[in-house]
Amino acid sequence: MTILSSEMFDYFDGAVLYDTVGVATPDGMRSLVELVSRRLKKRLIAHCHNDYGLAVANTIAAISAGAEVADVSLLGVGDRAGNAATEEVVASITCLYSGMTGIDYRSLSRMCKIASWALDEQRDALKPIVGTSVANSYSELHQDRESKSWSVWLPFSPGLFRAEVKSAQ
Repeated sequence: MTILSSEMFDYFDGAVLYDTVGVATPDGMRSLVELVSRRLKKRLIAHCHNDYGLAVANTIAAISAGAEVADVSLLGVGDRAGNAATEEVVASITCLYSGMTGIDYRSLSRMCKIASWALDEQRDALKPIVGTSVANSYSELHQDRESKSWSVWLPFSPGLFRAEVKSAQ
């Protein structure tokens, strides 16, 4: 089956791979990027929606498979359930894959706070990476470990993305 002929893409710098309705899986996105990149030899951009909560995973899969650009938005703002959240994609690439994004990850919390204010939308306290509760600890076990080392109970240093540490003592 031919969707578009390769000759058509001689006039383009790249192609955007849309998961418009948010139904792709990370394996599916990886396979799609690999297939298209073998045929087109052009810059690929991944644009993923979050209807099943997979936008970040799909974006990371696309990047790891060869897509060069992640089309993301602060706080994942977008249609329906939103798009891949900039702060989550940047944190994942930086911390889990030791990659470079060109974005100052230390300013993510501040950027999201400004976006939240500008959009007049409240940020979810439990939002990964930038939520106000992301470094909070309420479990006695966590509080005990907290006093010894953050690495026992958090996946990243609380100050890395400017998260505030609070506990229910």
